[in-house]
This record gives sequence, C-alpha cells and structure tokens, in this order.
Amino acid sequence: MRAIRNYCYIPLTEEEVLQKGFKNAREYFSYVCRLLEYTDTIIPDGGLTFEKRNCTQKKKVYLPLKKEDLREMLLVCLALFENNGSLFDLEAEDCRMCPESFRNFVAVMTVKMTAGYPRDAYVKVEKNGKIKLGFYENSKIEIKI
Repeated sequence: MRAIRNYCYIPLTEEEVLQKGFKNAREYFSYVCRLLEYTDTIIPDGGLTFEKRNCTQKKKVYLPLKKEDLREMLLVCLALFENNGSLFDLEAEDCRMCPESFRNFVAVMTVKMTAGYPRDAYVKVEKNGKIKLGFYENSKIEIKI
C-alpha cells in the first residue's frame, strides 16, 4: 500500500523540511496528509474492504500518524516557522492523519479563531519533550502531545 510506504518518507527533520521548501505549518501538514492518504472501497453492507470488486463507493482514508511523529513535526514547525511555528494557522483538514485529540483541538481552535474568540495562544515545550498547545477563551483550552 502506497500510504504505508510513504510513511517512511515523511520529512521529520528541519533539514528535510527546508529541502521541501514549506513556508508554514499548513503547507507541511497538508503535504504529510497527502502522503498518508489512500482510497478504500465501501461495499454495499456498509463495511470497508480492500477488494475492488462489488464496490459501490470509494472513501479517502488516512494512515494514522504516531504521536511521537506528530511531536517531531510540531518541534520542526516551532524551529522553522514564525509566530508559534504557524501552528495556530492549521485547520482541521490539514490534520486528518493526526491523532483524534489533536484533530479535535485544531477543529475547536479553528472555529473559535474564526469567531474571533481565542486570545493568548501559546506553545510550551516541557523538559520531558511533551508539547503543550493552548489558548484562552473564557477559560484555558489546552492539549498535550
């Protein structure tokens, strides 16, 4: 499967990302999302199958990104891109391959930012390597990767 092979080629270092010429986190995440996308077929009983016969519909599916690899991507963004690594410019569609908790955080952030609510967006890298992303609305909304 192409997506599995492509996983091996995700640019996870600053040098690899610079070579690709990404200008911001959205371009980088969109690229990785396309690498990990594959098409599956939906059979009439509603189940998913890799077989192409008797199929009625095709569906885009994304190979899930490991949390450790997401963490590496976030660190690269922080090192290379301005304004908190441009992480707060991400949209849910850029993160379809990311762990569900991160996708949900980005979706909520996108809705809130579109409405003009969030303020004081922040990114913190802890000593143990975990990354906290958050913003304030009426209270703090935060995720730890």
